[in-house]
Amino acid sequence: MNKDELMEMARYADNSQDGAILALLVEGVSLEEMLELSKFDVDFLNRTVQLKDKKLQVSSSTILIVKGAVDQDAYITITGEHSKIQKLEEDNSVFRPLKGEQMNVDTLKDRIRSVEEKDGYQEGEILLWTAQNKRKD
Repeated sequence: MNKDELMEMARYADNSQDGAILALLVEGVSLEEMLELSKFDVDFLNRTVQLKDKKLQVSSSTILIVKGAVDQDAYITITGEHSKIQKLEEDNSVFRPLKGEQMNVDTLKDRIRSVEEKDGYQEGEILLWTAQNKRKD
């Protein structure tokens, strides 16, 4: 697995929210930092994401994927030939849970696992790659 493969997975994810998780992992954003991201922390014009302690410049691909996540109002789950569409909570967070649920690190990890499974990767492979390629502050 490499950065280009992860960005390809991010671009073609079934859900923009899932794609944004992958793209931001590539940029070095931690799951904990993602949970705190509000749409107001993202400057789409200047391609920056304001994290708690710094502003991070991101690629144009990442900013487009994050824009899709901010605009997404429903989450699709595809199992075989069946799909299920569920509403996302309405708030200012970039990453929002399904209606009536809570968003936490485990929810983000579950979304990553579903992408890994769909794309034929072993469980944990994406997080292992990001741990090995951690952002240097």
